[in-house]
Amino acid sequence: SLLVWPMFGMAAATAALLASPTLPMLVAVMAVTGFLNGPMDIALFTLRQRRTDPAWMGRAFAVSMSLNFIGYPIGAAIGGPFANCSTVIRAAG
Repeated sequence: SLLVWPMFGMAAATAALLASPTLPMLVAVMAVTGFLNGPMDIALFTLRQRRTDPAWMGRAFAVSMSLNFIGYPIGAAIGGPFANCSTVIRAAG
């Protein structure tokens, strides 16, 4: 339940952001998703720990965390040009 309910909460928060895309709503959604990320991480790490052989625990967590965070530089590399184009288009429009 600690894995499922935070995901439903994050989905509801994201849906609320789609309904009202304002800066205060964005701040509220980020706060809610950050708050719900804690229980979800605990459940995910517990599940991973239970299913991993103790001899492979360090390697499994290292690979898992590396794969979890590889999206940040990829997202920044993709989002940077989009952000640049959107400001140029708004300035020109």
